[in-house]
Amino acid sequence: MKNYKNEFLQYTLDLFSFLGRLSTKKLFGGNAILKNNITFAMVFDGSIYLKTNRNTVKKYLDLNSKPLSYKKNNKTINLRYYEIPVEILDDEDQLIDWVIEATETN
Repeated sequence: MKNYKNEFLQYTLDLFSFLGRLSTKKLFGGNAILKNNITFAMVFDGSIYLKTNRNTVKKYLDLNSKPLSYKKNNKTINLRYYEIPVEILDDEDQLIDWVIEATETN
């Protein structure tokens, strides 16, 4: 399983290669992807999540994207990272726009 995780992380970094130098760090059993030491994407369980805010989250919801979440005290906690919809992954131009937007999200 570890090999698959490394391969998927490398696949994600290749997708984001247009951003130039990126770094990663292990986080909660997945990986965070950083640009200039700021996390803008997460890779967990074979899915890629991008950072959102109140202005950008609507387009993720419109495409039925799910948030990265975890359970705490029998409660689901949703993070500000939403899965990249398949429609976006399949469209290089849109993917670039969404990823750049995530790097600029506060």
